[in-house]
Amino acid sequence: MAVGGAPDSVRNALRTVDSSYDIVLIHDGARPFVDNDIIAGAVEAAKEVRGVRNRCPRDRYGEINVTKGMFVKKELDRSKVFRAQTPQAFRRELIQRAYRQKAGKAATDDSALVRMLGHKVKVLMGSYRNVKITRRDDLKQAEVLI
Repeated sequence: MAVGGAPDSVRNALRTVDSSYDIVLIHDGARPFVDNDIIAGAVEAAKEVRGVRNRCPRDRYGEINVTKGMFVKKELDRSKVFRAQTPQAFRRELIQRAYRQKAGKAATDDSALVRMLGHKVKVLMGSYRNVKITRRDDLKQAEVLI
């Protein structure tokens, strides 16, 4: 299944979650600056709405026309464009079902699998400190945060 960066690890972990747990958080190790408030907020919201993910507003984005020389096609409405973050939080039975039923389907992340089942995923305000470190220049930003 094409989900996020490490789909097999999430799928394997979900197989081992005890049924006594109501909420499952999925977080990637490339975001070392997640804080307790973000985690607690995700858990509390998932109790009410079944699935949540964190996002931060972005600066300005434009849609480009790739086939016509990489020129700006239009500016996107910034109020509708966000940077996705983890953790994502779900009711355990919902995310387990999403992984079982959507195995082999292409999805951008765990919340996409839940949306494929027809469930809404609520967006919570993330944290600008919750940066993802995947490239060398990300390390410079992380050093500032330390």
